[in-house]
Amino acid sequence: MELLADSVTARGKSFADNAFMTGILSLLDALLGKPLDELIVQLDLPPGVSIALTDKSGKLGDMLTLAETRESGEADTVAACYFRLGGLGKGRVTAAHVEALRWASNPGSETP
Repeated sequence: MELLADSVTARGKSFADNAFMTGILSLLDALLGKPLDELIVQLDLPPGVSIALTDKSGKLGDMLTLAETRESGEADTVAACYFRLGGLGKGRVTAAHVEALRWASNPGSETP
């Protein structure tokens, strides 16, 4: 999500940081075995991140939905996310996904 932030909006580094945080925290419920909405109320998160995690709304919510549904193959939802995100190219998303997988296999490495 962080790698796509600049392609989605020109809001800068804070939006990219929030995109990264949203993606990472979206898996917190699976990691801790508790409902996500219970976990995030305990954290002091930017409003956009909280809304993305709880309601899947806003640009961050659309990006999160795209990431989740792209992996599960829900074609209609993926197409709707591409549309809401303003024509984000599939090639750009695929390249970002590959780069994210590379980073995840070596988390100490730099992202482009």
